[in-house]
Amino acid sequence: DSGAFGRTGPEAVIDTIGVAPAFAHHHVGDALISQLLANLQALRVESVRTELAWDNFDLLGFLRHAGFAPAQRIGLSRAVD
Repeated sequence: DSGAFGRTGPEAVIDTIGVAPAFAHHHVGDALISQLLANLQALRVESVRTELAWDNFDLLGFLRHAGFAPAQRIGLSRAVD
């Protein structure tokens, strides 16, 4: 990541990940994450982060299974009037 909020560091960000419904529950997502982590390790990236909707329990379960845990950051947003 080239940095956000004035900080830079050896961190990657997962913006989007998806598997076609026909391939759900065939470990395709596991293979994607595994290869991503291998590539990031080769690039000497130290961590990877992502965000998801608080009620996306399927994705949360997948990411937890992949070793992700809550970060010490809180994302905030508001509408622009």
